[in-house]
Amino acid sequence: MKEMRTLLLLVVVTLGWSAGLEAQVPFVCDGRFYVTMVNFSGSRFVVVEIDPETDLVDFNTIRTDLGVIINGIGYRPEENLIYGVHPSEHFLYQVDAEGTVTVLADLPLTPGNFYLGADITPDGQYLMLVGSVDIEGIPLDEELIRVDLSDPTYPVSRILLTGEPVNMLDIAFDPTNDVLYGFDSFGDRLVTVGLDGAVVTDFEPSTLLENAGSVFFDIFGNLYAYGSPAGTTLQNTLYAVNKETGEFRILTTGETARATDGCSCPHSVEIQKTVSPEVTIPCGFVEYTFAIANQSRRPQEGIDLQDLLPAGFTITQILRNPFGGTVQSGAGTGMLEITDMTIPPGIDSLIIEVEVGDIPGGVYKNQAQLFGLPVGLGEYRISDDPRTLRQHDSTELIVNRIDFDTLHLEALYCVGEAVELDASAYGISFAWSTGSTAPSLLVDAVGTYSVMAQSPCDTALIVFEVSQSMIDVSVAAERINILIGDTISLFSDVTQSGSSVVYDWDDPESNSLDCDACPMPLAFPLADITYSLQVTDEVGCTDLASISINVDSENRIFAPNVFSPNGDQVNDIFYLQGKGVMEIATWSIFDRFGNTVHAVRGASLNDPLAGWNGMVRDRYVLPGVYVWVAELLFFDGTSTVVSGDVTVMR
Repeated sequence: MKEMRTLLLLVVVTLGWSAGLEAQVPFVCDGRFYVTMVNFSGSRFVVVEIDPETDLVDFNTIRTDLGVIINGIGYRPEENLIYGVHPSEHFLYQVDAEGTVTVLADLPLTPGNFYLGADITPDGQYLMLVGSVDIEGIPLDEELIRVDLSDPTYPVSRILLTGEPVNMLDIAFDPTNDVLYGFDSFGDRLVTVGLDGAVVTDFEPSTLLENAGSVFFDIFGNLYAYGSPAGTTLQNTLYAVNKETGEFRILTTGETARATDGCSCPHSVEIQKTVSPEVTIPCGFVEYTFAIANQSRRPQEGIDLQDLLPAGFTITQILRNPFGGTVQSGAGTGMLEITDMTIPPGIDSLIIEVEVGDIPGGVYKNQAQLFGLPVGLGEYRISDDPRTLRQHDSTELIVNRIDFDTLHLEALYCVGEAVELDASAYGISFAWSTGSTAPSLLVDAVGTYSVMAQSPCDTALIVFEVSQSMIDVSVAAERINILIGDTISLFSDVTQSGSSVVYDWDDPESNSLDCDACPMPLAFPLADITYSLQVTDEVGCTDLASISINVDSENRIFAPNVFSPNGDQVNDIFYLQGKGVMEIATWSIFDRFGNTVHAVRGASLNDPLAGWNGMVRDRYVLPGVYVWVAELLFFDGTSTVVSGDVTVMR
């Protein structure tokens, strides 16, 4: 088999299926996310982008079919090329920006193992592969494979994984600290992996994500995953991942995919631009923050920053500049231009203060630009607004012009809480009816509150009418006793001032309620349990209640030792009785010669229809002693065999 695979490799290269290294077109290392998807004959190769009109994920195809199946991919910034492997045939491939594939080696990987997750170490030396083995139909990871990309023979070393069982469909290195993260589809959770093979599984399982075939980092060290929501297998959802807590948050959806693997090049330079406050008034002041991330692992020198502000905006001062350089245009102008900056490795921010002139109200947008980056990083970069999903979009500032003398607003607060009355968007100095001069006022009483808001351009009176939103939830009983196997309705009653509420039941057993968003769900607990209910109205006010269920889980079995089957409707049927049994798996009754006179499967306790009427082939048996044996299944998954005898009398 080894000789056949080697021969195949030689044939592929001889036929000229892939170009030589000198003909390859390198990618640009700019943080974009690439995905391979297995199809009928090979793999589709795409770059993932966000549609600026719909905010949905777009798969923009680089090549419809690579001609081979490639999984376990990683981006190597030293060459700006992508490396990957065939998951089962174990060939090592190289892919360029046009989707041209080059066969590099037939790797001596573990026979029978699959390699689906991969990434390249931040220093670019090794392609790290996760090797999994099928154990009774369950794929579990057993090794990390390290392929040395700096050696033209591509030597391989093997690291055994230790810790809890996992199945990582993809892995990715954090560009900010080189920690290796993975998504474990076996436990539906985020994990970290040491380069010694130690798997850390401290994160809680996700309730939102079933599996993630692709995980990747952006240049700012933010972690993302593309996968399938809980209960499905098709990958069509983009998630943001909190790498500190392991929590997954749905961002948007996109094209459906299966059998994917992804990679990115976060070892580059990126600029984000935000404004604070996001809403202001004419003649007000705002601060623009330019966050610059340099994950290229070396200082970037000779960098120029330019930002042309909207008409009517004037820079008043540069509040912070950790990057040095020469200010060509700054305070007193509408353009920021700094040349010859040095961007050290890491993330830092430049901040400027800007005065907004006496301009019409509306939305004002603009973008900053960085120039002077190396060719491999794309030479220049335009700023991105991190508050949106759209990539490299303008930063927006809303200017509210006061075109009124008096404005009436309504506000609600919850019982026991307070509400903030915010007038900061209407002025820079304030005079409240309470005597306060702050931009906002915290109140916890019903009433009318007014504030005179002034700016250098205008003055207005804002009147707040404050009312209270009331919600109260109660339950029929705080403690209820039931027998194991019983189902009970959890009754709740809500008094509210609003028009609608949302119910949220907490089920500690995860599956003992038929509905967690209903006013009266059915509960089927198998042990003592406390259910908590939170009810929320349309303005966000909440109230809580809880119900404790005591479950009598004692198993009691009763079988009469005598019955008289004679058709008089009195003690005519022999059947098993009691409580705590989920099912009678089997039940057989024998005569003194060992012949079966009655047998049932899958019956219930206390069911005369499953019992014996004392007849065999429509004739009553002779009086005497008959032996029975039953296998009983309990609600906790255990089982037992019980036996006894019964006397037939006439």
